[in-house]
Amino acid sequence: MKVEYTSLSGGLDLVSGSVGVQPGRVAEALNFEQVFGKVGYRRVDGYERFDGRPQPHLALYYVQEFDQGSSEILVGDTLTGATAQADVLGVELSSGSWASGTATGLAYVVLSAGDWVAGQSILRAGAPIARASTATYQGRAQTSADHSNYLAQAANKRRSAIQKVPGSGPVRGVAIYDGVIFAARDSADGQSAALWKSTDSGWLSVRSGLLPGGRFEFATANFSGDAERKILMGCDGRNCPFVIDDAAYKEIAPIFGSQATSASSVAIGAGSKSFTVVEAGRNYAAGDSVLIHSSANAANRMTGTVSSYSHPNLTVNVTSVVGSGTFTDWRIGLANFEDKPFMVTVHKDHAFLAYPRGQLQTSNLGDPLLYTSSAALFGLGDEITGMASLKGAVLGIFCENRISLLEGSSKSDWSMGIHAQNIGAVRYSMVENAGNALFLGERGMVSMQAADTYGSFEPAICSRDVKPLLDARIGSVVGARLVRGKYQYRMYFKDGTLLSACILSPSAAIQPRDVSFMPASRLHIASALASGSIGGEDWLLFGTEDGWVMREDVGPSFDGEAVESALQLHFNHFKGPAQKKRFYKLTMELDSRDAVSIKFRQLFDLSDGFYQDSSTLDAGSLGVGGKWDVDSWDSFYWSMPSANQVEVNVDGVARSMSLVLWHQSAADSPFTIQGLITQFKTMGLSR
Repeated sequence: MKVEYTSLSGGLDLVSGSVGVQPGRVAEALNFEQVFGKVGYRRVDGYERFDGRPQPHLALYYVQEFDQGSSEILVGDTLTGATAQADVLGVELSSGSWASGTATGLAYVVLSAGDWVAGQSILRAGAPIARASTATYQGRAQTSADHSNYLAQAANKRRSAIQKVPGSGPVRGVAIYDGVIFAARDSADGQSAALWKSTDSGWLSVRSGLLPGGRFEFATANFSGDAERKILMGCDGRNCPFVIDDAAYKEIAPIFGSQATSASSVAIGAGSKSFTVVEAGRNYAAGDSVLIHSSANAANRMTGTVSSYSHPNLTVNVTSVVGSGTFTDWRIGLANFEDKPFMVTVHKDHAFLAYPRGQLQTSNLGDPLLYTSSAALFGLGDEITGMASLKGAVLGIFCENRISLLEGSSKSDWSMGIHAQNIGAVRYSMVENAGNALFLGERGMVSMQAADTYGSFEPAICSRDVKPLLDARIGSVVGARLVRGKYQYRMYFKDGTLLSACILSPSAAIQPRDVSFMPASRLHIASALASGSIGGEDWLLFGTEDGWVMREDVGPSFDGEAVESALQLHFNHFKGPAQKKRFYKLTMELDSRDAVSIKFRQLFDLSDGFYQDSSTLDAGSLGVGGKWDVDSWDSFYWSMPSANQVEVNVDGVARSMSLVLWHQSAADSPFTIQGLITQFKTMGLSR
């Protein structure tokens, strides 16, 4: 009898041969991940909707002991008291009877207001039906299954109150600023857009009447040196860039010569329209296509071509209109939006705005609202796809087909140089990692890290093992982010799939062998991303195509729905690719806080059909205990092992064996499959 241990690590491998592939690598997977500092493959965390109201995954249930029960308390009842209101999740009767008015027991409840103290009446529909024998206290059901069920019901009650961002279409941007979540979405009729913020009672409008159809990108900055004076900058490729400071929305004054304002009283309609332009030095030419809209409400707008311009008089032949009325708060700009920035970052006390056609605009030194005397404009010669501050106090500007580096500290000494030609980044895929950069390019995932030479960077292609998968999705990137707690570079695609690249090495200089890829899929498709910290806790947010803002990596479910997870390991020949083996026992090394049941099946000899696959089997874990001064109190069970080894008798004869396992639940906490112990006998060479 032979016994071999297989450590599960390395992630997805779609390119290695069937014989040479490393044992423990993955052939296919769904909703498993690898996490830095932990061995094995972990079922992903859940996500849930958010609008500022209490979060579902933090919901609790409570126990109310009672006596003198005279009318049966049923699941679903709403009970009240002097200050309390609660919904019943479960009832356990310990003695007495309802008919005699002596029923004694306890009720598991979700509190929506107050609680009871001993001696208070418990009422239903205003009529007393029992007496509280103790004060209400936090619940912990006798079984793990009941506990998970009651927590799920408590979470669902909170979830039902949370609303989408008002409007229609996808969420067009998400940001975290000063402990508040901001989100943008087009209006219900699609004719304008609005920016909202989260509050204790849901979404509250910050700015409405914006032009629709943009993608909002944000950057948090501090230009004052005061830690409490941060601002939020934003732009969307449609509207003027803006700043939110102490919750006040401030639009940045026109920057480009094609942007202007006018206070002329003009009625919306087709034909020739005359405007008196406020700003001098505008550069309109006959034939320019312009969009003119009311600053207060862009649902009232006109599109046409310039007939003539001699400052301050602008004449436009309007050919298309939306809305109606006469207004005096006009904003004028190019109809193709080439004078509106679509990306913003902050570097060395300057705001940097990226415009179409490779134009990069800096603000005045120390003032993100002014673009005059100390501002600068750069032409990159290629479409900008990302920006980040890198090691050596260098700003990396990533384009579709090149990477440029900006050195210096102000207009007096800016120096722009090309770092690399014929290598570029996919828009919205670039993230900063300890002064280095991670991004997606035509050749896959790239790590651009500082070299020994000062100011120099070297790229490394890290995604050889998943090249076929990335090749198929590289054109559908929604965005990417660095999940710092798990040390993952996580990529999001337009079909709802994700690909997490876990960095297994603590070094900022990443080698391809240090990256483990695992795929996942969401029930809600991401349209915008945001990451940040609230109260010292990392928050990962994504807006969805159907209008929700979701907080990621929290809770056990996909917004109340079951998480479906599956994993197939590559075939393992146990160092004998031509040797037949009889398999007897399989031991799974599991790390699971709660009881969990996993289904699995053995596959033999590359599934060539000669040896039939095994039947479906179950591997069950009772969960593990906690550690003093490490785990949170009241979040683990007593008298449980510190780890689980689930043993299952198996049967089969083959040269190689693969394992397929799957799990589905909306209540189970994430679990990790760390390794496999296989017992088998060799039987001679296959001839």
